[in-house]
Amino acid sequence: MKSSISVCIPTYQRPKFLQEALYSVFEQTLQPIEIVIGDDSYDNTTENLVLDIKKECKIPISYTRHSPSLGQAGNINFIYEIAKGDKIVLMKK
Repeated sequence: MKSSISVCIPTYQRPKFLQEALYSVFEQTLQPIEIVIGDDSYDNTTENLVLDIKKECKIPISYTRHSPSLGQAGNINFIYEIAKGDKIVLMKK
């Protein structure tokens, strides 16, 4: 049986890193079943970026912006809870 992979990306005010991370996922030969993004940012810059990328992406992207911020540990726990894959890849910088 083939494992399903969820890529989980917590972020906070780092749209450039998030964009680079997403495009690196798109270039992989083994594609995940989903990308889960938890955003603790206080503005909508990251949200707008994700909405634009979702238009061209074939991989489902689940995006949640937290208000108030969950903090790093809370954000990671959140995205782990909603990930659907058998395996989880955490991308954080």
